[in-house]
Amino acid sequence: MDRRFPLIVLAVAIVLVATAVVIGDDDSEYRFADDRVPIVDIDGTCSITYVTDGSVPQDAPVSYLPGTYMDLCTPYNDGKWFCGWYSDPGCTVPFGAITSSTTGDITVYALWSDFSREGFWFSMDMLIEYGPDDDRTVITGSMRWTYMVHSVSGWYVQRDTVQETSSGVTEMTDGYWTGRSSSSAEYRYVGNDEVDGYLCEMWSDGQGETQWIYHSTIVMKIEYSRGTNHQLFTLTDSGHIVPELGFSPDVTVQYGLSAAFDDEFTIGSQGVLTAYGDGFQGWYVDGELATTDRTLVVDEVDPGLRFEARCSEPYTVLMDRRVDPGDLGLTGDITVSDSRGDIVHEGVGPFTLDPGYYRLSFIGERSTVFLPVFVEDSRTFTHTWMYKGQSYTVSLDLLLSRVMSDSIDDPMDGYRISLGPEQDSRFLSADSAYISDLVAILEPMVSGMDDTARAEFILVFVQTMPYKTDMDTRGIDEFFKHPAETLWDYGGDCEDSSFLYASIMSAFGYRTSVAMFPTHAMAGIVLDPLESTYDTFTSKDGTVYVFAETTGTGTGIWKTSSRYQASDVLYVVQSD
Repeated sequence: MDRRFPLIVLAVAIVLVATAVVIGDDDSEYRFADDRVPIVDIDGTCSITYVTDGSVPQDAPVSYLPGTYMDLCTPYNDGKWFCGWYSDPGCTVPFGAITSSTTGDITVYALWSDFSREGFWFSMDMLIEYGPDDDRTVITGSMRWTYMVHSVSGWYVQRDTVQETSSGVTEMTDGYWTGRSSSSAEYRYVGNDEVDGYLCEMWSDGQGETQWIYHSTIVMKIEYSRGTNHQLFTLTDSGHIVPELGFSPDVTVQYGLSAAFDDEFTIGSQGVLTAYGDGFQGWYVDGELATTDRTLVVDEVDPGLRFEARCSEPYTVLMDRRVDPGDLGLTGDITVSDSRGDIVHEGVGPFTLDPGYYRLSFIGERSTVFLPVFVEDSRTFTHTWMYKGQSYTVSLDLLLSRVMSDSIDDPMDGYRISLGPEQDSRFLSADSAYISDLVAILEPMVSGMDDTARAEFILVFVQTMPYKTDMDTRGIDEFFKHPAETLWDYGGDCEDSSFLYASIMSAFGYRTSVAMFPTHAMAGIVLDPLESTYDTFTSKDGTVYVFAETTGTGTGIWKTSSRYQASDVLYVVQSD
């Protein structure tokens, strides 16, 4: 779609992510028929005539095929803002796109405005409801979007959110670039409708979300309804401000390093940071490695970016729970944060810390300085099970620092819930900590077995591990675990054991997956030969997987229960 819509589409997508675990919906599959044609000049049977004071791209289509869907081009007019195509010379009736119901030769008229987006804002009241009728969660409040500045990546939009729930009021401010949306959703023009007396274009993603847009500029209403989730945003006010574009960058360096950079950056402009000190490993931006060069150049900076210079030594392992910052070379007031970023101690120390990962940080001359530490712990994973009348035992020594290595550098680690196939794939990994060690122990046990028998043997190994809820092991209702964490806890719930089994079998060379249901998860594995008695499901790429229920032996091998059928699968997480 053209430049008119990325702002609000991305904003609503972020709201939906926060409630994905409750919704349980698959937002990765388009719900539109395959009738779209690209915006190129095609040999159609009906003509398109453009009436505009500006100009249209050279490849703008001059004809179309009835019965198909096709976006219209975006014209250009220096110093003007394009407010959409209309079917009448007075520009009162929007014409958003060629739809399957469009017929005959058409003429479209361009509407222009002197309106400037820079410093423009609009606010909307929001109502978000989800969950079963007897335990429904309601969030009210407002969101305000402000177009701050335009750059190569589109507009930088600052979003201010006020949420009110039964637990209180939360206020948040963040921002994003309209041209950097990771959403793959396809929005289509579906007609016109009035909102508060304004005739608006309606755009739908085919999956429950509709947006009402006036003059291709003002978002009048957004509504999302799917499953138990309902969200409604309605326009309340709009206006202009002179945006403040200067800001102090958020820069953190690991202990032993220092950084040079300008005291003030400008949104949308270039930012340069240079690291100094021994052991430099790389610059990270928002938790992702950006470069291993000492100088980091960011073409478009914004206040939401977090810059971090790290050393090659990821952390210091401490065997004593009593931690004295002075012994580590740190002086002054120290802030201690846990793996989730929550502050657990402040002051000069010493501190007594439970086993786990922490950051000890203090405010340096120009940036925040941090020292990552692990307060070490160890366990032995031991499991004994029966297979075809014979007893087997696996024993594996575990270190907490290695168990947590899958998560400490994961930018998405705060989201241990069902988010979709791409995000959930981080829990399905043959490279996860201790998987190769476990495979090395299991390999002699399965020597001589064929592919199906080997998969069955290891399935029974996982099935016979204790079933433990997330409340049992983590004290919260929902918490997706990496395979090593399931070993550490000696058990888990359905998605935990499914990811463990799929990761082990992936390390053995099998194609594996995890099928996500609204209230369950089940592993899948490709088996050859594929017997007719096996229960199967098929992924979007056509791969046929055999169900592997990991939470118990009651359903039998390669079977699923009547409660969970292939038609009920929301999405499939696949191994590489």
